Amino acid sequence: MTVNVLDSELPFLASQAAVEIDSLLNGTYSEITAVKQLAERLNSTLGGDAPSSSQRSLAAAETATVAILGQAWNQSRDKQHPVTNVNELASKTADIADKLAMVTPGNNDPNLQWMRAYCLALSRCAAAYRKSVFDIQRPHPYRR
Repeated sequence: MTVNVLDSELPFLASQAAVEIDSLLNGTYSEITAVKQLAERLNSTLGGDAPSSSQRSLAAAETATVAILGQAWNQSRDKQHPVTNVNELASKTADIADKLAMVTPGNNDPNLQWMRAYCLALSRCAAAYRKSVFDIQRPHPYRR
């Protein structure tokens, strides 16, 4: 399954992954299934292990998906160096997907805080985009 910004599960999955990472940071972890599921979705969106196939796959993804992944990355990382093109976004998304896939209980990875920030940003961006799309749709003229 790939990342689809209109998927109603994506904001919840990303926020659940952030909660799991937060519990890892606090030392009160139980399961990390949402983290693994989000890593699988990001990897399947990229399409493959080779960087060139990742770039092609991400370039072929929906424009909204690329925009949301870029916004999430830019909101969670250094504001001075935002992602500006699809090639850079593909490599950064592959990086976060690999790091999420390697998260294990008891792991004191120094990247856990920005992984949590990325998951929160992805959840917020996906929820905001989904809400904006569904708010635009006009109701049926015979419904209240």
